[in-house]
Amino acid sequence: MKINMKNSIVITTLAALILAACTSTPKSYLVEGVVPDESYNGKMVYMHDYDTGERIDSALVTNGKFKFTGSVESAMICSLRLDQLRAFVILENVKISVDISVLGSANGTPLNDELSKYMTEIMTSQKELQEKFAEIADLDDEIRKKQYDEIWSQYRAKIEPLRVKFFNANTNNVLGAFVLLDWSSSLDPDKLDELYSQAGEVVRNFKQLQKTIETNAKARQTAAGRRAPHKMTYTSLHSLNPCFS
Repeated sequence: MKINMKNSIVITTLAALILAACTSTPKSYLVEGVVPDESYNGKMVYMHDYDTGERIDSALVTNGKFKFTGSVESAMICSLRLDQLRAFVILENVKISVDISVLGSANGTPLNDELSKYMTEIMTSQKELQEKFAEIADLDDEIRKKQYDEIWSQYRAKIEPLRVKFFNANTNNVLGAFVLLDWSSSLDPDKLDELYSQAGEVVRNFKQLQKTIETNAKARQTAAGRRAPHKMTYTSLHSLNPCFS
């Protein structure tokens, strides 16, 4: 059987082009979001760089939806804000979906899926902590303090392994930086320095972590000596960043 070489070359070229199109790296992101109800129509959603607090973009809510488009050179963790609603997304040059009424709802990439898992577990634990504190609010001071300490210890025992797990799996990406920053307020400064030094370049370049490390270093130089670690509150995820002020 004779083979038409010209046709064969055309077919081979087309196949190569199709394969390249299927395997090429996307060059832009599309964040598609939803809001709880139509009362948010006509309002603006604001996107901020979670690390610097800088506003990146804004989008108008139309028919209960909004979207952001653009491109990033590398993955970037951002917060979305609409009135009192908040959500987190990790910008990557792909399609990402998010419900702005749920902090941990972003999906579409492995990093966003893991971010949402982390946020969901953290917020669930913090909600339980808040509820337990509310239950003892009217008790006698001495009894309340004792129970407060017990509840806090139980919370720490539950939350620390979670942070260890997520950080160890993400020591050189923005999720790891996010977890370590959230964790930093309850870590001994020496332990924070150790984890920071063992992390990859992406984590070490996170500006808020750099500031925290610098603050610890300055504290060591004071006449009083080392700074004692302070307790984290259940609102720490919000208070860590100017996006939530």
